[in-house]
Order: sequence, then structure tokens, then C-alpha cells
Amino acid sequence: SFERLHGNSFLRDACSLEFMLGFQTQAAASSKLDRRSGLPDVEALLASLDQQGLEPRLVTSLLARLRHSDGLKLLNALEDRQEANIYHYNSLLNSFSKDSSWSLALAFLEKMNGRKVQKDAISVNAAIRACALAECWQKSLELLQVMQQEMLRSDTISFNSAISGMSGPQWPLALQLFEDMERLTVVASTVTINSILACADEMNVAKLQRLLQSMRLMQLQKDVITYSSAIHACGADWERAISFLQQMRDEEIQINLIARNAVIDACDKGNAWQVAIQLLRGADTIGFNSAINACAVEWTMAIQLIEQMQNQELQLDVITFNAAIGACDEARNWKKSFELFRELQGRRLVPNTRSYAAVIHCCEMEGLWPEALRLLQNMDQRGVELNTMTYNSAINACEKASEWTLALHLFTSLESSFLDPTVVSFGACAKALEQGGRWMEVLDLLVLMMLKSHPPDVVASSAAITACAKEHVWLEALDILEDMLDFQLDIPSIAVSATYSACERRSVPAGARTRHFG
Repeated sequence: SFERLHGNSFLRDACSLEFMLGFQTQAAASSKLDRRSGLPDVEALLASLDQQGLEPRLVTSLLARLRHSDGLKLLNALEDRQEANIYHYNSLLNSFSKDSSWSLALAFLEKMNGRKVQKDAISVNAAIRACALAECWQKSLELLQVMQQEMLRSDTISFNSAISGMSGPQWPLALQLFEDMERLTVVASTVTINSILACADEMNVAKLQRLLQSMRLMQLQKDVITYSSAIHACGADWERAISFLQQMRDEEIQINLIARNAVIDACDKGNAWQVAIQLLRGADTIGFNSAINACAVEWTMAIQLIEQMQNQELQLDVITFNAAIGACDEARNWKKSFELFRELQGRRLVPNTRSYAAVIHCCEMEGLWPEALRLLQNMDQRGVELNTMTYNSAINACEKASEWTLALHLFTSLESSFLDPTVVSFGACAKALEQGGRWMEVLDLLVLMMLKSHPPDVVASSAAITACAKEHVWLEALDILEDMLDFQLDIPSIAVSATYSACERRSVPAGARTRHFG
């Protein structure tokens, strides 16, 4: 049993030889190993603790590795023996932070308030890191405030951990934290700047330049992560992204795939497909996918890039095919879109919502309503998430084919699926109902649109006016026209003409106005 423990490199590094020799005599502890972690079973450790105690450094190391429940058991036993120290608490807190167990970290930190051992800056830093990894940025900010309130000095690690959780819309808060660091004279590091840059999907030029200039003023060394993150923060500004790539060459910083892919992604966002293609030398699947996506209507180029990927023996994935299908969809080449969709499935790749959405959109543009309905059914059967966009495309396909009953059925299914219909959904269904002469249903749809907090739009309102005009329902047509004026909509001439046409006939079905508008 001693050989089994001694063979564990973690234990070998953590413990002194004298302790291991002592541990060899403890049969209960050494005979049971946790199969998942390769560490001693917690019950065996507790038994060993009761018999003759455990070496403190080993306990600190074990607390960082044991399952949370086992670590808590071991720490409770140490507390009962009054042997727990701050290193033990912080080690367990660090284990919580490593797997983003932020709620457990916060509860444990609160528990420390009533203990003999008081939390320190390292304790709070571990909790901040757990919150940041779980993207609970509000909690990270609260913990920074706690540090100030309890006179625990926040350091570079504190702020870096909090900043790392400010991705997406919260990235301006990362800049605010950077300013707080300057105010509190907390030294920023390269990691600080890299983390701020990585948070922003798109940062304006002035802020981007200020951050990079601050590195020069603080004599911080830019690295490949700095430039990769800066390129990512360029958003659609592909020319600036390329200038950063050139700076990397000038400063002899090795350009890795992440940096190159970030530039290609900027070209994709900036609709610069020709530039993206020139950057593909040595690119991987991610780079090629961005370039294919940048091709937009240039579907032939998208196909050529797929062939180039195959020649270079790069892995084609769902994103590859989605991008190519999207290019064919933009170019209204529905046959090629379907061909790529079939190839995707033939490669035993699983099409996702975006795959189906692109193909169904092709059906919409070509009025292929039976195929659109089949694809929707296929999505449901395969458990692929249906979204409002896929429904809208199918409804539009039915509208183009004057299949108003199917369009109405799809609209009803959209609502019953707990998805929110958009203005596009209402407009497409209204147009289909208008073509079917269903003026009362169109008016009902306008009422529902208002109940869903959607203001009247040109498409649905015009369809309703046209439907009323066909049945010479002049009063309802006038009401809708007045609503369009009230909402300052651009009224198409056809809607005005339709209203005049209905007024000329002056035929109003009994009770229609009362039924629909009270």
C-alpha cells in the first residue's frame, strides 16, 4: 500500500519522506484510494487524523484536490481538533474557484466570518475568481467592495480576476475597474490589459489605443495574447486588425493561429472576403470557417474554400457547412444549399438550428412550402431547437404559395411553442390571410399584435387594409389607415388606394366594427 501512495506524484511532491514513512503504518488510510482522484479515501483520512493526526502541508494539498464534500468533512474534523489554519481554508476555497462553484465559495466565505480563522485577501480573491469563471460579475464587484469595507487590500490578482468575468455587454465595467486600479495605486499587469481587451467584442479606437499606450507607459511587455485580444476587440474594423498583425511582425512576436483567426474573423465581420482569403495560408478549420462565412453571396468561392480544406485534410464541421449554405442562401442558389445540407448529413454531422434555418430560408425565397414544412417536422423529430426565425421563413414560404391555412397553423404553432412572434411573423401571416380573403382573421391578428406590445407595422397593416378593401369593409380600412398615421408609418400608395376603393363601395357587414374593435 505504501508503494501505491508513493507512486502518486501529487502525494510524493506534497509530503516529506518522514511523513510518508509514518503514513505507511496506517493501514486504514493507505489501503483505500478514491478511484476518481487517486487520493486517499476521506474516511481513511479521518481515521488517520483521529489516530495520530496528519501533516499540515499534506492536508493543505489534499483540500485542493478532494471532492468538495470530502474536503468539507476533512476541514470540519480539523476545526473540531482546533488544527485548521488559514492555508486550509484558502486551499478549499481555491478548489471551489477552479470549477466555478461560485455559490459554494460565497457560502464558505460567509461561514468563515464566524470562525476562529479570519478570511484574508487570498480567501476573497479565490471567491472572486470562482464568480468570474461562472460569469457572475455582479458578485465579483460586491466582493471587491467587501475587501474595501473590511480593510483587506485588493491587489492585482483581485482586479484581474474580477475583470476576467466582464465579457460581453459588461466590458465597459472592466475599463472602470482599470481606472479604479489607477486610483487605488494597484499595479496593473500585462494580464490586466489582456483581460480587458478579451472582454470586448468591439471597442472604439480611442479606448483601444489608450489601453495599449498605458502598457507602454507602465513598461508592460505586449505578448501574443495582447495582440490577439486587441485584434478581437477590433470587431469589424479589419484594417486596424491587419495593422496589429503587422505590429506583431515588426516586434518579432510569433503570430499564432488565434491571432490569425481573429484577423480573418474581423474580415468576416467587415465583409472583406477577398482579404480573408489572402490570410488563409497555414490556417486551421476555424480560420477557413470565418473566411467561408465572409464570402456572403460569393457562393462559388465558398465551395472552393471547402475543396481547399479537403485538399489540406482539414476537418469540415457543422460550422463549415452552415457558412457555405448561408452563402448559397444569400445568392438564392437553393439547389446548392440543399446539396450541401445533404452532404452535411452524409458526413454524419448533426445539423443544428442554424443549418436548418438557412435551408428553410431558401424554401421561403423560392416558395417551396412543402419542403419547408418537412424540414420543420424533421427539426422537431430530431430534437433540434426551433426558433422564431425558422417559423418566420416557413410562414413566408406558405404566404408566397398562397397557403393561408398552413401559414395560420404555423403561426399558431409558433405561439404554442412558447416562442415570441416578431413583427415579421405577424406580417407574413397577415399577407397570407389577405391573399386568402380572410379579412376578419387579419383584423384579429392586428389586435393580437397590439396585445403582444408590437406597434402596427407597414406590412401587417397594409395587408389588413387590402383584405378589408377586397370585401368592401371601408370603416375598418379607415381605422387601420388612421392608426398608421398615428404611428407615423410610411403608408404605401397601394394601401391608400385600397382604402379609397373600399370607401367607394360603402358596404359594411353588420356588427363587424363592434366585433373587432369594441
